[in-house]
Amino acid sequence: SGKPVLVYFTSQSCPPCKIVAPHVERLSKLYEGLIFVKVDVDAAKEIAAQARIRAMPTFQAYHNAALVGETVGANLNNIKGLVEK
Repeated sequence: SGKPVLVYFTSQSCPPCKIVAPHVERLSKLYEGLIFVKVDVDAAKEIAAQARIRAMPTFQAYHNAALVGETVGANLNNIKGLVEK
């Protein structure tokens, strides 16, 4: 669709993921022009492997199917910076 996409890689067993989840939800409402996708790495191991996910939470930004940025961890400033990129 040409819209930028933010992929949020998470896991049910990841405490930092649970802490950052409500903030990501809020960002998804603020940035309506950005598509937010949540991927549970336990349920989607093949997708996580293809994206080379090594730690959670990981956030990857894509535009026109190309990876344009990534941040690992629950640092809200880094996540917001990636969203605003």
